[in-house]
Amino acid sequence: MAALVLVVATIAHAQSDSAQKQFRQWAEERVQVLKKSRNGDERVSAAEYLGGFEYPDVIAALNAALADSDPRVRAAAAGALWKTGKAAEPARASLIKALDDSAPQVVVRAAGALQVLGMSQAELAPARSRVLAMPGVGDTDRYLAARGLIGYAPPLSLLVPILEFLERTSVPRPASAQSIAERESLEGAVSAIERLVKTGDRSLIAPMVDATRNARYSQASLLKALGAFDPRPDGWIPLLVGYLDSRDPKVRYAALVLLSKQTGDRDVAIWAPRAAALLRDPESLVRSEALWSLGRAGGLAAGEVDAVVAMLGDPDADVRRRVAATIGEMGDRTQAVTAAAKVRVAERAKLPLTALMERDPHADVRAEAKRSLAKLSGDTSAATLPGTSADPAAAARTVNPSAEAGGVALLRERKITMDTGSWFQALSRTDVPVVRAFLDAGYSSKATVEGSGPPLVIVFQVGNACAPNMRPSKADTKAMIKLLLERGADANGAGANGFTPLMAAAMMGCDREVIKALIVAGAKVGTTNPAGLAAFDMGLYSGHDGLEELIVAGYRLPPEKVKVYERAYADKPAILALVKKAAHK
Repeated sequence: MAALVLVVATIAHAQSDSAQKQFRQWAEERVQVLKKSRNGDERVSAAEYLGGFEYPDVIAALNAALADSDPRVRAAAAGALWKTGKAAEPARASLIKALDDSAPQVVVRAAGALQVLGMSQAELAPARSRVLAMPGVGDTDRYLAARGLIGYAPPLSLLVPILEFLERTSVPRPASAQSIAERESLEGAVSAIERLVKTGDRSLIAPMVDATRNARYSQASLLKALGAFDPRPDGWIPLLVGYLDSRDPKVRYAALVLLSKQTGDRDVAIWAPRAAALLRDPESLVRSEALWSLGRAGGLAAGEVDAVVAMLGDPDADVRRRVAATIGEMGDRTQAVTAAAKVRVAERAKLPLTALMERDPHADVRAEAKRSLAKLSGDTSAATLPGTSADPAAAARTVNPSAEAGGVALLRERKITMDTGSWFQALSRTDVPVVRAFLDAGYSSKATVEGSGPPLVIVFQVGNACAPNMRPSKADTKAMIKLLLERGADANGAGANGFTPLMAAAMMGCDREVIKALIVAGAKVGTTNPAGLAAFDMGLYSGHDGLEELIVAGYRLPPEKVKVYERAYADKPAILALVKKAAHK
């Protein structure tokens, strides 16, 4: 085996040596042509061929050719040195001199070579600007000059040459007939227009929109570039929707990709029906992107679920799998969309997905259907809202549609999912706007959350809503209490450990205003937990002023507790004072 490997390696080395010798011979032949031929076309061809060869004699020949009497040869030599890259360093002086050449094609290529050699764009800007200002300069040379001036000249002054070159290089050709140089030219033009947009100059928008309308081949690239403006161009959604009717599938595809990034309620309402119509597009690439787009829109595109469900019968297993995934994204119960949208998807898709999960011949399709069904899980006859009371259908019916829309919009904006974990975090962080959004979306102000207790208990028992050394207690804490009580929270609702909101607030050291707000809402000062402790007992260790409000409200310590506390806190006068105030007379 080792001998075989050695033989193979020897053959490969020999072949490599042979190829190198052949390339060396061809390079030497072109060097002689470049030096001796009196035919300009031959010298041009030879110089172009030598680009990329790093042999010293090749660099020397190209360097000398920068002084050729034929500007075409000088341009070819400068372009070849540009292609050669860092190895062209010996020609630096001649390239710098070429920046003053009378032929614009020489100047722009010399500038490109010098930039690769480390000269800054700022240093090269004067030469490139001179080319751009010359009359009668060819399209390619104007483009090369403009591309090199991005960031060093007004963007609007560079737009036309770049747009013209982009359109010319975007003419479709079979991949087999397209050279590497042609592909690189197109990629460079696309990169140039994108770099121009990154300058943020909004004066580019109107002419770019016009150019997109008039372009025959570069529309997809221009749409993508326009999509990089932030904020987007005025009338962006209608503009993109119009291109969904393009005859070019690449344009339809590009428009769909950009539309899928516009996920505001009103935006999706405009483009989702059009995306659903493209599920029947003759081009598979467009159909696939239409599916992806609707999936990204999630429940905001719930109105188009029937068109998606209809594709579950597609003969292609990959399509069926993607359709199942899209339905799961549209009906995911944790996404921040209205309950009605989730219900619509579940009602229309549950049975077809179940059939797919049970009968599809492909395991990956069955698995995807199962995952999507899990996302849609719950009672499909009414909204099953996490965190709501035992009657979710009743809770859903009492939700104000306008408030619900506003609530889910804020949750989407904050990228917050509608699940009990997120609800719990919002309560524990005393995040009033987010808690209000959850309540507006139908969450209950009473139901136990994550097995820890009702919302009012969680607010005080978890996080830092209050502290004995924080006076006054946080404004957000007071706003949260007010909000939850207004939405029907039970001031006496206990958690799993038997703690009421008043007990938790006293234990955490809330001030008198917080304690009073709970008492005014009906909190009972004498209620005890399973250990026999009342709110006063639970806050006594820190001896904070909030306990004064419990005494004012009528709380009195039993005699046996008075004696225990007098002994326990004999060396703490402030606490003893509270004990005496709370003692039964």
